[in-house]
This record gives sequence, C-alpha cells and structure tokens, in this order.
Amino acid sequence: MGPKYRAACHFLTILRDALPEAPILGDSTQAIYAGNLAYAAPAPNRWFNASTGYGALALLAEGDSSVQ
Repeated sequence: MGPKYRAACHFLTILRDALPEAPILGDSTQAIYAGNLAYAAPAPNRWFNASTGYGALALLAEGDSSVQ
C-alpha cells in the first residue's frame, strides 16, 4: 500500500477512534478506496461505501426514484 493510501487509512482510524459509534459512509474518494483495503470497522454497520461503479452520488444526481 502506497503512502497516500496509508495516510487515508490513518485518517479513518483517527475518525473511528474519535467517534466510535458513528458510521462512516463514503462514495468514490481516495479515503474510501483505501478503507476498502485496510479499514477495521469497530462494529457491524459502521462502514458503508458505494465506491464501485457510479457510486451513490450518481444516483442522486440522476434523480433515481429508488433512492429515498
């Protein structure tokens, strides 16, 4: 893992430690890509991402009626 991904994972770890009950939700960003490789969520349902394909934001931008 390169230095940028290591830095992103370090950021996620700091965020997790500061807010252990908060879920992390992400889309197509470098931090989320890095987290997919190496992030250790503290509990189930604390990590969600849509960083594959078009991501969740594309659905919202297109006005997808299935997104509530």
